Amino acid sequence: MEGKFHIEQPDQSKEARFLGISTREEINRKLSQINSDIVINPNTKGYESTLKFPHQESNRVEISPEEYDLFREEFNTDVRLFSDRIQRLKMRALDQYLAGSTAAISKEEGELSYDQEKLTFIGKLRETAAKLKFKKEKITEDEFKNLVSEANRRLPNGQAIRPIKEPLKIDAEQIYSLTFSMQYGKPPSKERGKMLEGLIEDINEIESELSVIEQQGELFSDKNKNPISEEKFEDLWDKYRELLKRVANIEELTSWHSPTYGTSGKGERGVEQRSEKFLTDYQRWKMWEALELERRLHSDSFGKRVRSGFDLRMESILTNSGMTALEAIMQGIDMRSSRGKKSRKKAKIFKTKDIYFEADRVFTDHYEQMGIKPKEFNPEDTDTLIERIKKDHPLVVFVNPMSNMYDMKVCEIGKILTALCDEEWEKECRAQAKKERPDSVYLNIPDIHIIIDNSTLGQLAKWKNFDFGMLPKFVKIFSFESLVKYGQDGQDLVQAGLITAIGEYASESVDQVRKEKGLQPPENTIRKLAASPPPEITDAKMQRHSRNSEHLTAVLAEEAKNPDSFIAEVIFPGHESHSQFEAAKNEMTGGGGLLNIGFRTENLLGYQEKHETWSDKPMSPYELTKKEGEIIGAFNALIILLAKKINLEVNKGTSYGFRTTRIAIYERKQTEKEKAKFDHEWKNVPYLRVATGTENIKDNILLAEIIKRANQIFKDAIKRGKLLSLVNSIQENKEQGVVMEDV
Repeated sequence: MEGKFHIEQPDQSKEARFLGISTREEINRKLSQINSDIVINPNTKGYESTLKFPHQESNRVEISPEEYDLFREEFNTDVRLFSDRIQRLKMRALDQYLAGSTAAISKEEGELSYDQEKLTFIGKLRETAAKLKFKKEKITEDEFKNLVSEANRRLPNGQAIRPIKEPLKIDAEQIYSLTFSMQYGKPPSKERGKMLEGLIEDINEIESELSVIEQQGELFSDKNKNPISEEKFEDLWDKYRELLKRVANIEELTSWHSPTYGTSGKGERGVEQRSEKFLTDYQRWKMWEALELERRLHSDSFGKRVRSGFDLRMESILTNSGMTALEAIMQGIDMRSSRGKKSRKKAKIFKTKDIYFEADRVFTDHYEQMGIKPKEFNPEDTDTLIERIKKDHPLVVFVNPMSNMYDMKVCEIGKILTALCDEEWEKECRAQAKKERPDSVYLNIPDIHIIIDNSTLGQLAKWKNFDFGMLPKFVKIFSFESLVKYGQDGQDLVQAGLITAIGEYASESVDQVRKEKGLQPPENTIRKLAASPPPEITDAKMQRHSRNSEHLTAVLAEEAKNPDSFIAEVIFPGHESHSQFEAAKNEMTGGGGLLNIGFRTENLLGYQEKHETWSDKPMSPYELTKKEGEIIGAFNALIILLAKKINLEVNKGTSYGFRTTRIAIYERKQTEKEKAKFDHEWKNVPYLRVATGTENIKDNILLAEIIKRANQIFKDAIKRGKLLSLVNSIQENKEQGVVMEDV
């Protein structure tokens, strides 16, 4: 809601006006509205008229001053970081638009030597950018401001770059690249130039609107009387996402799948393409832009880690999805395995029981087709897994640091890797290899391949800090993750996966499989992934995911302590209630962006729906099995409806790592205790998976209160015998059926 409010601040000399962001009074009004009287209109399936759920006096109705200050600070940070993203996108667009723009000047001056070219304006600018690009220390705001000021002297009106307050190496690198493009690039065609002009104009429009937001009241340094709402800021994010796609599409506009590397005429090669001599099918065998992106993504994840050993090989490889990344790893292991086809059938394959179901199916099917049944291990019992690895020397071990199944088990990968750095065990392996082939010149110890599905943790995984140079050479590590999750700044632009192969010659066979099977991402995907944020921003984003998950869990776990609560438990490794809380602290920096909500649906056995003069028969196990999904679906729908009433965006949807929280219904297997209550063992139990976004603390507080209120409404409906009437009303009437009291 837009408006002007005077808020008392510690600095009385400063008039504080908040012209766009929510005031504390507005937030408290929404909290009161959530906990006010709520009316559910009648439905055509039941006999009940209107259902009214009275307000909850015991619930939270205020945001504290400290929380409100944090909200303002986070909104400030979000706007600033978004502004930085816009500048990076603008520099990328200018790189194409200004290509060759200083070449004409050079021609007028005649051919210049390398030393002479360094003395020109563009040469000096490039040298300054290079110094900042390769500077070991952090780039200061003043250093980058001076660099931008120099660059703007050459840029046309309306295309100036704004200084970035906390510049990163990638920012100096972009200006460095821009100078090369201006000097040596090929100017865009007339049509392409018009497209780029329109793109830059749209970027400038976002800049203009951002400048208004940044001039608001005490939140930012200056003041402005034009109100810009939080909703407007969200709209700018949508525009930014569209611009990212447009930049990638323009870059790809002139590309050829197999560009020529020499010609007697104009050739068949895109403006932005670089090609490799003597290799056909360029994008299948070598795409230079993809190689640069792979190196950057690898550096972002592993480049700053300290390693032992000079012969350690680590390389990251892009694929067109997370699942094809797993396929490439398994086929690469098959290709490079020294055991041979006959002995491979006797190989042992290990996996933990908590593998994501799609990956589990692909993995299990792959080895069962070879006549090998993978051996399952409890992810919590790493001691047993370590013991069996050392004893059986398996071909493959498949684990993940944190499961996204219901219990969200944690596998202590760091503990496993540490245990394998065992000199005595390594000596035993060497002795066994010598015993099996005493006449062999080479000591051939069969490799152990550890596959890690790191999609649920991304940069939060602490196993990435491990000193892999300490591992025996016959232990190879293959990590993979879906870049749809945390790798695209929550923009969900493309489908892609990333493999990281660690160990001598570990990556060669996987890369060969990728080429032969055509598993590389297409060019457009590469160009969209080029907008992936630097690690500093990704790290901050991941911590926001974790903070929001921790807050939601703390609120709802307290609610679940009430024996009458419909919510039975909240599963989140970053909360002390999780069975592996201590292990989680060892394995991850923050708890991540997923949590699961379980319900006391088993208590509905024998439940009776009450009507005016009679009651239904007690609910049987069979009836509960049929209705359970509808009940949890209505709970999910009520969350969405309540959020809509206070203008808070919450989405129904799977996957995770986005800016906005998503909630979806999943199913889990029954526990032994639950099996005893039902007539059949195959029944699956529905639950809600919450994939927290990177919302600010204000939105996270509102969401927590909404879920809490939905729980209280369902608890009250069950107590009054009106559960099915409530479920039917929510499903039938949607938002028209839910009325909140105005506060």
